[in-house]
Amino acid sequence: MRRLAVLLVLLGLTGLPAAWASPAEVLVLRGVASRSMNLVLRRPTTFEVGGLGPARAMSARMGGTFAGFVVHRADGSVAVGGVVAAGFSVDSDQVPMVFGGGFDAVRLPAGRYRVTLLANGPSEVRVPAKGLGRSVTLLPRGRADVRGELVRQTLPMGVPTAVSRIPMTVTLGSMVVLASAQSYSAGVVSADDVCLARPGSQCATGGVSGGTGVVVAGAPGRLASIQALYFYPGQTPAASYEAVFVSTGAGAAERLVSFALRIG
Repeated sequence: MRRLAVLLVLLGLTGLPAAWASPAEVLVLRGVASRSMNLVLRRPTTFEVGGLGPARAMSARMGGTFAGFVVHRADGSVAVGGVVAAGFSVDSDQVPMVFGGGFDAVRLPAGRYRVTLLANGPSEVRVPAKGLGRSVTLLPRGRADVRGELVRQTLPMGVPTAVSRIPMTVTLGSMVVLASAQSYSAGVVSADDVCLARPGSQCATGGVSGGTGVVVAGAPGRLASIQALYFYPGQTPAASYEAVFVSTGAGAAERLVSFALRIG
């Protein structure tokens, strides 16, 4: 991964809005775009990223279509991270897409890391982080190579298949997150296919293997499913790809959201 300029940071104590005053140990990242900075953990810290609700998971206020964070180790590997995107929610609760080795929580040893705010608009990301000893607000300003794109579609009755393709250029240091969310108007779930493929190829014939996936199911009329696929740094050959999202209807009108994110 491209090395980012070093920016030494003094972590300061900040007051939290009354509605978000708990838990006491929260890492807060604020900014208007994706930016990076150094992070020093002085004791082992558990980042509670997954789950629902601000007391148990990361949450975000976003002015764009996505917001999140990622923590890299000194060698460029991904330690922990998560991202939320417009349309990925259950009963108004954001559903974070979590990466780094755990679905709910990831414990990191004390040490030096690099933290990146992931955002394409004015955003505030909050992550419960037991071990910080206090609530900390960071304003990252270092350069970050992040690109995200979100596509919304509707698959009406009688239309069998919807396909979205999002171009991506991947390097050996890139991490890629692909996710799809769908809600439906009847109690029928459709089949989905999500992959990273060479331009013009299909998932079955030109898809890149090796991604790590997770599926979150919901209730009819609110959320049928969220499907996420993660490709970590060094896992994918450097090349030009397309993020391919295929949804096959099953007789019910559907609302589809496709999201592709490249970090590094």
